[in-house]
Amino acid sequence: MRHRLIVETSADERATTRTLEGDATATRRTPQNRWVQTGLTAAMMLVLSACSGGVDGQGQSVDASPWEPPGWMAEQARQQEEFQAALQSCLDGAGWDKTVTPDGGIKEPFTGAEYDRFRENLHECYTQMGYPVTPTTTLSPEFLGTLYDRQLDVAACLKSKGEEVSDPPTRDLYVETANDPESTAGWSPYDVILASGIGEEEYNALRRDCPEPWFPPQ
Repeated sequence: MRHRLIVETSADERATTRTLEGDATATRRTPQNRWVQTGLTAAMMLVLSACSGGVDGQGQSVDASPWEPPGWMAEQARQQEEFQAALQSCLDGAGWDKTVTPDGGIKEPFTGAEYDRFRENLHECYTQMGYPVTPTTTLSPEFLGTLYDRQLDVAACLKSKGEEVSDPPTRDLYVETANDPESTAGWSPYDVILASGIGEEEYNALRRDCPEPWFPPQ
């Protein structure tokens, strides 16, 4: 019997778990709906160009300022790199020939005989690294507010690449329902993409450019 290890994390997906299989399943991209201007006179288009950055040759709007990644994305990448290196070193020292992914998952599957021993070694590594063995399952309103703000940044990143993103809930609704496993108000900027059929390579490229919020175990 083969197992896919689940490591508890306190990052989003309103969950505290993440499958350790690498970067994810295949989904399909749907082009972002963009408004097209029709019947505009040359003068009107010049006014629009001055106000909003103009239109392209197809009559579609063009942003005056390109999207720029917020500072937390670079900081998160640094934290993930450090976490990945530390966990990889610890597991290597315990005799495991497994690959730790940037989000703290494990790329390769486990056999039944390996599973329990790996979990024990993983918990030992977490302790050595200063992280709790069992992450919290109830996230604070302050944490969820930060998570919401970062998800909006991810949504803006995806939109800048022409991806369709579903409308987010209000901040209050997001915070109020995030800890409720029965809630249907959960939201991710990747919802539409994950419900499609994007190829794995393209999906992973999107996640590299527009990474979802990640936090180490806490």
